[in-house]
Amino acid sequence: MYTVYSSQDQLLISHLKNLLDQHSIVSVLEQMHLQGAMGELPMTAWPRIRVPDREQAKKARSLIKKALQPGPKLHEVWICSACGETIEGQFTQCWQCGAHRKHAE
Repeated sequence: MYTVYSSQDQLLISHLKNLLDQHSIVSVLEQMHLQGAMGELPMTAWPRIRVPDREQAKKARSLIKKALQPGPKLHEVWICSACGETIEGQFTQCWQCGAHRKHAE
């Protein structure tokens, strides 16, 4: 088994597990119910996601890294790639032509 992510945030761990499930990566959550013993267990006892296959673990780490990257700033002005209109950052669709904002990959 290969540990692909560990965090004290159980909601984040569960979200990332769902992400891996959506990409057909078999994964296991471990140490999810140890919160009651915190303070008596070492910091290495945080919940974690483990994957049994080495290649799937590489893919899982890549997906998790991408998922944890911050998105564009909410109020960053953008230029519509279809018509060139300047759009305020809170909008995801151009008011002029209806094209959707393209996010950097």
